[in-house]
Amino acid sequence: ADFFHFSGCKGVVHIENCKAAGAHDDFVNVHGTHLRIVETNEDEKSLRVRFENPNTWGLRAFYEKDDIEFIKKDTLLPYAKRKIKKVERISDKEYKLFLYKTPPQADIGKDVIENATLTPELIVEGNSFGPSMGRGILCTTRKKTEIKNNIFYKNGGSVLHVSGDCNYWMESGYTKNICFKNNTVIDCGYGPGGVFQPLICVAPEVMKEGPVHGTIRIEGNKFITDPDTTADNYFHCLKKVIVKNNIFEKIEDYYEKR
Repeated sequence: ADFFHFSGCKGVVHIENCKAAGAHDDFVNVHGTHLRIVETNEDEKSLRVRFENPNTWGLRAFYEKDDIEFIKKDTLLPYAKRKIKKVERISDKEYKLFLYKTPPQADIGKDVIENATLTPELIVEGNSFGPSMGRGILCTTRKKTEIKNNIFYKNGGSVLHVSGDCNYWMESGYTKNICFKNNTVIDCGYGPGGVFQPLICVAPEVMKEGPVHGTIRIEGNKFITDPDTTADNYFHCLKKVIVKNNIFEKIEDYYEKR
């Protein structure tokens, strides 16, 4: 399980000065939840939405006056925004949302919505993560994200993974600004079964390729790796990546100094 898992919250998630080891999944997981649009009603100015993942349901996903965005399934990008007037819980898996304005034309059974209000800023600083077979941090939040002054030691997966999908996990949403700065990454990305993982991975699950996520700044970090076994960073459907002033050291040199 994840050590820190935040879904559908707002404000600031601030994780500081923690030492965590032995996670079987991500150490930090911050995202929202896409709900499938199953019906719209122009006369009522309403829509019915459903939790799709079998492990994610029963959550209080909406409140009155929350803003929601309508997301295209094939691009994971928003095409309309509305404000909720009233929330009606139909079951543990379905909500009916009454809006102040008529809902837009949607591809029923395919498009999804995300609660744009319940999205937090994320600050992860001064922590130590590892060893673990899992990943370090998974984050998909549109608010500012700062990951700085942390140590990632022997994380089997990527130390930073940015995803998003509306097919199975239904984890939303898109990111705008991620700063990965002054971190130390030691002997990570060796992967389960020796399938090496990129240390930083941006991989939203889209059907039509195009920019989903905004900017990632990777600056002032120290990467201590085996250059023969570490996979290259992977940036897919990302508008901009800024890489500055990072230091790379071979893992054998690191262990020889200890």
